[in-house]
Amino acid sequence: MNELQSRVLIIGKEFKRVCDENNLRYFMDFGTFLGAVRHKGFIPWDDDMDFCMPRADYEKFLEIAPDALGENFSLRCNRYEPKYPYVYAKINDKRTTVITACERKCGLKFGVFVDIFPLDNVPDGEKERAKYVKRCTRDLHIANLANMDLSERNYTGIKKLVSKCGWLFNGEKRLKKFEKDLRRYEKVATARVSSNITSSNPESAYLFDESAEYPFEDTTFRGVKNYDEYLTTLYGDYMTPPPEHERAQNQHYAEFDLNKSYLSK
Repeated sequence: MNELQSRVLIIGKEFKRVCDENNLRYFMDFGTFLGAVRHKGFIPWDDDMDFCMPRADYEKFLEIAPDALGENFSLRCNRYEPKYPYVYAKINDKRTTVITACERKCGLKFGVFVDIFPLDNVPDGEKERAKYVKRCTRDLHIANLANMDLSERNYTGIKKLVSKCGWLFNGEKRLKKFEKDLRRYEKVATARVSSNITSSNPESAYLFDESAEYPFEDTTFRGVKNYDEYLTTLYGDYMTPPPEHERAQNQHYAEFDLNKSYLSK
């Protein structure tokens, strides 16, 4: 593990502690779960951790986390921060600084983090689901563009226009609409669920009925028991690593300091 991965793992362990002590369901998600199955830890070129929680457990976690997390950690989410630019939560290490351009534009400061995604029901009918995904994607993309900081990049066209005229698009309002859409089927029993409806295939809901412990570096985390179906849905041939030119990390930070708190800036 590199230093950043070590810091992220500390947060992951804290998240696990709070969930276990409060009987909350959680699952490793995306590349974190892939890393657990294929590498028994981080994907070597990855530097974050993703978890998902069924919506009811997620909402409970948001309620208790501010008091349950240790003193070095903080919960970040739109329930408590109106300008927060995401519809999922983060747990921050308050002793560090990791800030994206989008976050800086929103006037927010963050530290090293793990992401916590709500797992929501999605409609079963193909046509209805296609319309749902299209609507969600539109609102999220507009909100993201409105929140983008393009001052240091040579963007032109619609991206530049939307960023400069973000007040016309109201990114905060679009995010609230997007979250409302995510919860549209909350009280409906559906056969599929998703923690990221705009960029992944919905998974079979029954996969999240059973979980298992998986080794991850020097600890364990929970993931769906039927890992093969889950990871195949997301990645296809998940045991074959991508070619080297596709292994670059995607995240770019405007500010990054593992030894200085974002609270001191």
